[in-house]
Amino acid sequence: MKWLPILIILFTYTLNSTNTWEIVTNDTLNNDINAVFFINENTGWAVGSNGKIIKTVDNGKNWITQLSKTTQDLNSVFFINEKTGWAVGGINGNNGDTGNAKIINTTDGGNNWTSQLDIEDYKLNCIFMVNENIGYVGGGYYGNRPGTIYKTFNGGVKWGKISSSFLPSESIVNSIYFINDTIGWAVGSFKEKANGKYSIIKKTTNGGATWNNLIYKKVSRTLNSVFFLDENRGWAVGAEGLILQLHDNGEVWNDTLSIPGYYDKIQFVDKGNGFIIRANGNVMQTSNGGESWVIETVQNEYYIKNAFILNNDNIWGINTIGKDGRNNYIVKYSKNTSSVDNSISVQLIYPNPANDYVVIPSSNYSIYNSQGIHIGDYKYSTLDITSYPTGVYFVITGNSMYKFIK
Repeated sequence: MKWLPILIILFTYTLNSTNTWEIVTNDTLNNDINAVFFINENTGWAVGSNGKIIKTVDNGKNWITQLSKTTQDLNSVFFINEKTGWAVGGINGNNGDTGNAKIINTTDGGNNWTSQLDIEDYKLNCIFMVNENIGYVGGGYYGNRPGTIYKTFNGGVKWGKISSSFLPSESIVNSIYFINDTIGWAVGSFKEKANGKYSIIKKTTNGGATWNNLIYKKVSRTLNSVFFLDENRGWAVGAEGLILQLHDNGEVWNDTLSIPGYYDKIQFVDKGNGFIIRANGNVMQTSNGGESWVIETVQNEYYIKNAFILNNDNIWGINTIGKDGRNNYIVKYSKNTSSVDNSISVQLIYPNPANDYVVIPSSNYSIYNSQGIHIGDYKYSTLDITSYPTGVYFVITGNSMYKFIK
């Protein structure tokens, strides 16, 4: 097994940025919105609680309500073209509520939606369609049962349950991504009563018939989103600053890119350009296939619970709590390109992981632990860490941040 090299990606911050999230919907949305999907720059759909579906054909300037014929919460939406799409969901389970998971489908752009599947006491979180015929949905049951994945070979005329034996009890699948009709990944979390939640990363190379576990160590955080450029390059992001990067033919994961925060979405628009959306509204962008990332700060901080990236100029988010305390907004990311600092670089910190000391390429920096507690300020390149507890530490120098592991 190969382990990651000791090169640590340096995240560069944009300062005095005028990047913003702009509200594109208003109080006419009486239901919480959970997900958004655009098939091109003009045409998109958003779904939410109580079966809410809205559509725009003018880049979000105006939205019209569509009749879903369900009162179940809708959590994810996916379109293959302007006509054919699916939405999935289920009661969220709060306060002991239960209900049926739901898959609905349209073949006329959402003018008419029809039910394809109901699953008792179940919640669906995500859908990914490889093409018009092959697709997958994932989620979890209520109670002490494993989550599972359903698959269709015929556009949803029939959905078949993939065996749950590869998922632990009290697990849930939050995101699925396939690079072709046979190779794909599913991520989420499972709960251990004594120790809390742990990450799930599963890979299939035979269209979901069998799934392999890719976690090389227990990671006690939920994963929310997964994306792959090819079989050898992928990322997954989640709670508590978790950003996992894949190496070694999809068999090794490491969190050397993690920085504090809660991450909702990772998505690439081509082989070079990708984005990670942080819950506080900050956007991380790469233009070189994930070799390095720029962290773009925003003026107006919104809580972004989900996002969809169509291209560099069309990034959409779901905001649940605005500065004025209201919710139900769909927001669009507006980027001031003149404010971006493009001085992306790679720094060497070694050894990493370390036991006794680390060499840091700076003469003035601060150290924080993974809980954000300030450890100290230092002005020498060789740092003695013999007294540091085992864990993850962040080095802040100037406007940059990187990390080491003890």
